Amino acid sequence: MSDANRRRYGLLIKMASLVIILTGQRGFGLVISEVMYHAPGDGETLEFIELYNNRAVFEDLTGYAFTNGIGYEFDPGTIIGPKSYLVIARDPAALERSYGLAGVRGPFTGRLSNDGERIELSDSCGQIVISLRYDDDPPWLAAPDGTGHSLVLSKPGGDPAEASSWSPSTFVGGTPGEPDQVRAVTEESTALTLVDVGHRGLYFKGTTEPSPSASGRPTTAWTEVGFNDNPARTLWAEGPSGYGYSNEADELRFIATQISDMPGNYMSIYARLPFELTAEVISFFSSLRADVHYDDGFVLYLNGVRVADSGQISGNPPPFNQSGGPATDPPPASIDLTSRMDLLRPGQNVLAIQSHNASLRGSSDCFVSPILRATIGEPGAGVDPQARVLINELLANSDAGTDWVELYNPGPATVDLSNVYLSDDASDLLKYKIPDGTFLQPGQFWAVTEGMGPG
Repeated sequence: MSDANRRRYGLLIKMASLVIILTGQRGFGLVISEVMYHAPGDGETLEFIELYNNRAVFEDLTGYAFTNGIGYEFDPGTIIGPKSYLVIARDPAALERSYGLAGVRGPFTGRLSNDGERIELSDSCGQIVISLRYDDDPPWLAAPDGTGHSLVLSKPGGDPAEASSWSPSTFVGGTPGEPDQVRAVTEESTALTLVDVGHRGLYFKGTTEPSPSASGRPTTAWTEVGFNDNPARTLWAEGPSGYGYSNEADELRFIATQISDMPGNYMSIYARLPFELTAEVISFFSSLRADVHYDDGFVLYLNGVRVADSGQISGNPPPFNQSGGPATDPPPASIDLTSRMDLLRPGQNVLAIQSHNASLRGSSDCFVSPILRATIGEPGAGVDPQARVLINELLANSDAGTDWVELYNPGPATVDLSNVYLSDDASDLLKYKIPDGTFLQPGQFWAVTEGMGPG
């Protein structure tokens, strides 16, 4: 990497380098996308394997079985949807309780080796369709072996058989059933797609208001992060992003969830598309843009705030039975949301959208498919520019005295270094822990000596 790029990306304390990746960009069809083989503590009951279907078609797993590493045969009629995940656990009930999940399969027999082993999935004819050999020795990273992080298939288009295609999960505990938001920016990757066609989401058929007031008037409560969209208790349903119906090929490629009963029955579709971010990732964002493919009208919300619309729908918010405007086959809407990056937050975020048809009957199409992308810039170019600390100076292998690393806070705000680690070993990112309650004031330097105890 050139000196210019080194200056561009800087240094983050938690990781020596960051790579921003989407698990949905793999070059393989059905893959093992995440493995929790060494859960924290004595949590063998939280071991799991995650499958991902990268194809645009449903995958029937009837008769499929794990035949090496663990044992488990899928029940007849087990289907994994397009661009969807399926989790298999040693103790499904324990995993569902711990992560708030539903639909976890299992239990599998045996246990995943902490030292590495080969996992094989065979089809109904006994042919091996997936063979993964993981390890905790180089070139495999050791971080998933006992730190609480899972092993995540993270390299876009990478070969799952190669150690370089895998990395530790961003979050302790991993993200079973969800894409992992991985960590860093490479020279080749300067954009992060937060929501794309096929993104895991929930939708609501507009036969009534999704979140009516006491008097029955429309509200925007359904666009907020904390809104209850549980399919088991509400009329919301799970389905990959890109919702509606059409008979045109150039529109069908943006529709992942077909809604064929819309004509003549209701005029609107509502969708909630959750995604997760960390403060570190947000701090790299220099711009934010939404591209909305739609017909006939839409209103877009980010974390409960209306940020864009097609200009053809009246009402704030528009009622569920409002027309989407003239049937015009509009081009995609490209919306600069850089000024609204302050709406992004660490943790859960929600991109919400409502789409309205031009008429109840006689319309050949109605669909909506939003794509949300962030551009990567200088560390701290986004909404949280203070959340970084630089390694300013270091002394190593000195005969004169103790080795040390000097940290510097260049920002205008105090930085809390609790739960921050230093390491000179990419396979052991938790090597030295900075004491909890350590704060670095604006402009302050602080020397960390080699006498610091391990984390």
